Amino acid sequence: DVCSSDPYQGPSPSGEGLTLKIIRTRGGVFRQREGIVKTSFVSIAGLLLLTATAPAQPQRTFEVASIKTAPPYTMEMVHSGKMKLGMKVDGARAEFGATALTELIARAYRVRTFQVSGPGWMNDERYDIVAKLPEGSTPDQIPEMLQSLLAERFQLRIHRDTKEFGVYALVVAKNGMKLTRRPTDYDPNGKNIGRPMTLDAYADMVSRAVDLPVVDMTGLQGEYLISLGPIMQEMGRQMRVREASTATMGPAAGADSTRGAFDIVEELGLKLESRKLPLVHVLIDHVEKTATEN
Repeated sequence: DVCSSDPYQGPSPSGEGLTLKIIRTRGGVFRQREGIVKTSFVSIAGLLLLTATAPAQPQRTFEVASIKTAPPYTMEMVHSGKMKLGMKVDGARAEFGATALTELIARAYRVRTFQVSGPGWMNDERYDIVAKLPEGSTPDQIPEMLQSLLAERFQLRIHRDTKEFGVYALVVAKNGMKLTRRPTDYDPNGKNIGRPMTLDAYADMVSRAVDLPVVDMTGLQGEYLISLGPIMQEMGRQMRVREASTATMGPAAGADSTRGAFDIVEELGLKLESRKLPLVHVLIDHVEKTATEN
C-alpha cells in the first residue's frame, strides 16, 4: 500500500554515500537500502543542523470546541436516529458523534484503531464533540487540531514505535476488480449502483466483519461506487454473534464464521490475504477519562 517512494542520499559510516529509498505507506515509513555511491562533503552534523534550524510549524487548534459524554452505544439508538456516529464536517463546523476515545486518537494521528494501545475503557467511553475550524483552515487539517484538543482537554500523552501486526491485506483479485470509479458527474440524489468510497475506507468497514484488521493494499486511489448493503448486514451479524458470545461467556454459534465477508469482498473482484505488516504503533502514556470544562 505504497503512497510514495522517494530516493534519499546521505552519508554511510565509511564516508561513502548511502542511498536509501524512503517508502511511505498508510501505516508508516520504511527505509530500504539500495546501495553505496560516491558523494561529496555531506556530513551527519550538517543534516542535523539543517533539521534543528528548520522553523517550527505553528500548532493547529480548533477555534472553540464543546465536549460532552455520550450515552452508551447501542444499535437500537443508532437505528432510531437518537444517536449519530462518526465525523461530519459542514463548512467551519466539525462534529464527532458518539465517538470512542480510541477512534478520536486514531483519527488524530492518522492511523487505524487497531494501531492504538491504551486503557480498555477508551473503547467504551464515547464523546459528542462540536468544534469550530479557524478561518482559512481545511478539513485535511482536522487531525492536527484533534491532537491539540486531546492534549489540552484529555491530557493525552503518547509515544510511537513500529510493531508487526497480523492483518488481512485487501488486494485486487486475479481476474480484476469489478468496481466502477466514481464518475465526474456523480449525482448523490440519482439512481446509483453504490456509494462513493475509497478502498481504504471500505477496508475499515470490512475490518468489523472479520477477525483481523483489514489494510487496503490495492494501490488504487480515488473513490469507487460500492454497494454497502452486503457488508453492513455482515457487520450486524458479526456484532450479534459477539454479543451472544459475551452473554453466554463462550463461543456462540457461528462465532468462527467470517467467510461471509470474504465472499462479499470477492464479489467485488477483491481478495483478503493474511499477512504480517510492520506498522506505526501509537501507545498511550497518559489520558484522562473526563475532559476539562468547555
